[in-house]
Amino acid sequence: MDEIKLHINPSNEPEEDSSILFSQLEIPWEKSKARVWEELSARINEIPERKQSRIIPLVYTLSLAAMIVLLVGMTIFLRLYSTSVSCPTGQVITAQLPDGSTVELNDGSRISYHPYWWQINRQVSFEGEGFFKVEKGRKFEVTSLLAKTIVLGTSFNIYSRNDQYRVSCFTGRVKVVSKTDGQVVLNPDERAIIQPDGTIEKQINQKSEPPAVNDGNRFFFTGTPISRVFEEISRHYDVPVIIKIEKEYYYTGNFTSEKPVGDVLELVCKPFNLSFAKQNDGSYLVFQNK
Repeated sequence: MDEIKLHINPSNEPEEDSSILFSQLEIPWEKSKARVWEELSARINEIPERKQSRIIPLVYTLSLAAMIVLLVGMTIFLRLYSTSVSCPTGQVITAQLPDGSTVELNDGSRISYHPYWWQINRQVSFEGEGFFKVEKGRKFEVTSLLAKTIVLGTSFNIYSRNDQYRVSCFTGRVKVVSKTDGQVVLNPDERAIIQPDGTIEKQINQKSEPPAVNDGNRFFFTGTPISRVFEEISRHYDVPVIIKIEKEYYYTGNFTSEKPVGDVLELVCKPFNLSFAKQNDGSYLVFQNK
C-alpha cells in the first residue's frame, strides 16, 4: 500500500500559491443584524399562512357536507310525510286534495297521501269506497290492495273492501291495473271488476253506479248485489247483518240514511221475499221466506 505523505511546511509560513488563493476567497463570517431580522420575520410569517391554507378548505368541506345532509334530510321528510283522512262509521265526508281534487268518502273508508310531494307525484292510497273528482294535471294514481287506478282528469267511483275491487267511470277515461299487471281502460258508463286472483272483468254500456252513500243523507244503489247492500247497511248502522239466502239478488233503489235500521232492512228485503230477525246479541239475521 502506498504511503500517504503529508506536505509540511516546517517554517509555518504560507507558501506563495496558498497566499494567492486565500487572498481571493471571501468568506461571510457574519450577517448584519438587519439581514438576520429580515430572514427571521419571513420565517415567522410563513407559519400562520400554512395553517390557514389547511383550515379554510376544511371549513368549506364541512359546510358543504352539512348542506348536503340537510338537503337529503329535507327531501326524505317531504317524500315520506303523509296525511290521512278516515271517515267514521255512519258518516260521509269529503276530503280535499292539494290540487283541488276531491274524494267523497263513504263510512269506514280511508285515504292517505303526501301533501308536500303532491306537485311531483299525485298518488293516494285508498281503501273503502269513494267518489273521486280529479282536476286535470299530472298523472293521478289511486293504489289499493288489489289494484291501482290511473287517470288524467275525470270522475269515477272506487269500491275497495276486503277481496272486492270495482271501478266505475263517470267522465273521462280511467286505466285500471290489477296486482298481476292486467290492464283495462274504461270510458264513461263502463265498469271494471277485479277478481282476487288479479283477473279483470270489464262491463260496458252499463249505467255507472254512484257511491253507496252519495250526499251523506241517502243511500243510492243501481243493480248492486244485495249482499253488498246489506254490507253497507251493516257498516253504516254499525250492527252485524248475517245473510242466509238461497241466491244473489240485485237491488236498485235509494233511501234516506236517517231511517232506523229496521225500516231500511224491511225496505230492501220486501221486493225479494226476504225476512229478517233481530238476534239476542244485537245482530240481524236475513233469510229467505219459504
